[in-house]
Amino acid sequence: MAEHPRATASVLPPEEMLVADLVERHGNKVLLVEARHGADGRPKLLIVFDLDAPTLAAETARLASADPVAVDVVDRATWVAMQRFAASGLLQFTHESRLLHRSSTLIEQGADTPAPEQHSQQLIGEAQRALRMAKVLASGGFPEEAPVLLAKVMQKAGASRMAARSELPAGASIATDTDIRRLVERGEFPANALAVLDASQPSAGPPIPDSIDALISTTEQVLMAIGRTAPTIPNLRAA
Repeated sequence: MAEHPRATASVLPPEEMLVADLVERHGNKVLLVEARHGADGRPKLLIVFDLDAPTLAAETARLASADPVAVDVVDRATWVAMQRFAASGLLQFTHESRLLHRSSTLIEQGADTPAPEQHSQQLIGEAQRALRMAKVLASGGFPEEAPVLLAKVMQKAGASRMAARSELPAGASIATDTDIRRLVERGEFPANALAVLDASQPSAGPPIPDSIDALISTTEQVLMAIGRTAPTIPNLRAA
């Protein structure tokens, strides 16, 4: 008898365990958590809080000893200023970020959201462009940059699935890792997507060529499955 695709319990990576703990303790005061590489090339989490000064200082001190995840903490005002400087060209982030958590109180500002089906197709197009970029980087001597882009493909594809079902928050353009795990649990997203997400976690370590090829193949299969119209998505096996 074939094993049911949801029979095996999934162990959360340390980054997602840390995020889950923060959200449990602070709720929507945890505005944003992103994974990216620092200036020294080492992986880090950037956490944006909306806390009073004493609580923020205490949380910053606690997270400074987080293991095995390195953490940078900023408050909401600092984050808003960083975004403003980035938009004006005064500040440039050197690596692609990966969204781990986004509070419902922090929604991207943008143009009016198109109709669900149109928005869903738009997001799939963005996922496909991110996949092409990941392939270029992987084949061009920068395999370490590919996993984060492949995770972005999953987040765009997850957002596409949510948009088609009118579940994507207004103004949002990507699904969080938590969103994707929920879609998988409901049978509405390929379970293999979790392997791509886990491989891009900072704690996963540097990729090797064979693993990148397998992740790209899995990502392509997920996008093919998302293009189907069936209400549930079959579990796919990586090539």
